[in-house]
Amino acid sequence: EDPAYITLGTKELGFEVMVRSNPFQGEHGNRTTLLASLCQDHVFGKASQIENIINHIVSNENSTNEDISKRWFKRYLDVSFHPMMWLYTQKGIALEAHQQNSVIKLDENGYPSMFYYRDNQGYYFMKSKEQELRKLLPSLNGESDTVCDDAVAEERFRYYVLFNHILGLVNAFGAAGLVQESDLLLILRQEIEMYTEKDHTGLVSSMLEEKVLPCKANFLTRVHDMDELVGSLETQSVYVNVENPLYESAGVRV
Repeated sequence: EDPAYITLGTKELGFEVMVRSNPFQGEHGNRTTLLASLCQDHVFGKASQIENIINHIVSNENSTNEDISKRWFKRYLDVSFHPMMWLYTQKGIALEAHQQNSVIKLDENGYPSMFYYRDNQGYYFMKSKEQELRKLLPSLNGESDTVCDDAVAEERFRYYVLFNHILGLVNAFGAAGLVQESDLLLILRQEIEMYTEKDHTGLVSSMLEEKVLPCKANFLTRVHDMDELVGSLETQSVYVNVENPLYESAGVRV
C-alpha cells in the first residue's frame, strides 16, 4: 500500500513522492533485496551486489563463476519468470514487473527462494479472458482501466518482464564478467520454449522467432511529454523496434 505522500507546494510540479509500506522489516527482511539494487553498478565502482553474491556462493561451493551464475539464473527464473508466465498464459494477466517492482528473497546459501511483485497499478487484464476473470472478481475494472486488448498486454509484458527485468539481469551478470551473456540467453530461450503450446497470444513466438521487437523508449516518452498515468493504455508511452537478443545470440541465428 501507499499510505502517504510528500511534495512541494500545492500544484503538481514533479516533486511528488509516494511513501510505500515496507513489509520487509526485521528478520523478514533478511537476504531480501530489490532486483534493481541487485543489478545496479556500485556507486563507488566496486563490485555489484549480484557479483558479491555469486562470488560468495563460489567460495562456499568450490565451483566456478560460470557454473554458479547459470545455476543461480535458472533458479531465479523458476521463482519469478515461470509464475508470471503462468498468470499470463492461463489467466490472461500481464504484470508490469520491471526491476523496480521486483523483490527477491535469497535462501541461506544465496540462491533465489522467493519472488515478490509489488505494484498497485501495473496490471493488464486481457480482453479475451475478461469473462473468466470476472467469475473470480466480479468488480474487475470497476474503478480502473485495466482490461485491454490482448496485443497491448502482450506488448507490455514483453517489455517489462523480458527487456527490462530478465534481460536487465542478464546484462548485470555480463557487466560483472561472471558468465557469457549468451549462456544465460540460451537458458532463457529453453525456458520460454516450454510455453509454445500454452500461449494464446503472439508473445512466445515473438520472443523466439522475431528478429526485432518493440521496446519501450523511456527517453522518447518523456520528450513527447507523455504521462504514463494519464490517457489510455494503448497510447501512454512510446515504443521502438530493437534487435531481439534471443534471436541473435541464442536462437535462430548465432
